[in-house]
Amino acid sequence: MFPDTLHVLFLGNNITGANDMAKVLAKMSQAGKQKISAKSYAPSGYTLLNHAVDIHSLTNVSTSFPDIRNFTNRIPQHVIILQEHTRAPVYTPGATMTAAQRLDTVAKAAKSQIAFFLPHALGDQFYSTGMMYRRAEASIYAIASQVKAPVVPAGLAWKLVEARHPEIKLRDRGGFLPSHEGTYLNACMMYCALTWQSPLGLSNGGLYLVDRREAAILQRTAWEVFVARQGAIPF
Repeated sequence: MFPDTLHVLFLGNNITGANDMAKVLAKMSQAGKQKISAKSYAPSGYTLLNHAVDIHSLTNVSTSFPDIRNFTNRIPQHVIILQEHTRAPVYTPGATMTAAQRLDTVAKAAKSQIAFFLPHALGDQFYSTGMMYRRAEASIYAIASQVKAPVVPAGLAWKLVEARHPEIKLRDRGGFLPSHEGTYLNACMMYCALTWQSPLGLSNGGLYLVDRREAAILQRTAWEVFVARQGAIPF
């Protein structure tokens, strides 16, 4: 059985922090069957190794909440969602593995669990955008299998939307950070993975630049990827 409210912590960087995805997700969930209380700690440019040695990250992982059904009891975070720097799994997979293992140990000590948020990618002088994502995907899935954690492949949903609906701009003007539409698609993916339910019919989560047509396309794509990959987070 799912708890009344899921307590979710995101550890990431600008991608998670852009447009306050945690707040968007929490607001979207109010119209769904499962409520989500989400917060994020996402300093600019952070890698998981930065989080693994940051006292603020570790303190957030260990935070607990009062249990409304038993005032003498406290509830841990239900899940800690890790978003690695997009190029770290490609160029420094060993560091990502070390950080993931450390954070997994801290999460388990707090009676919580981890999951991975696999975002979109951007190419560089060595790899195209498509190749960068494929390499990051292979690396993250390999690391996730070692620590036995699920992966939420939001980057795959981005690839589908960018191929099918180029009129929907998921990236900001710089070409990397999520636009409002990109943040909304990420939030839809997280909603599917956390609740095992479709985001169809949910609100725009306060992202008023995302119109009803765009929201419906992004919701359907997120559900399509979720059903195909089964990246659900167990509770």
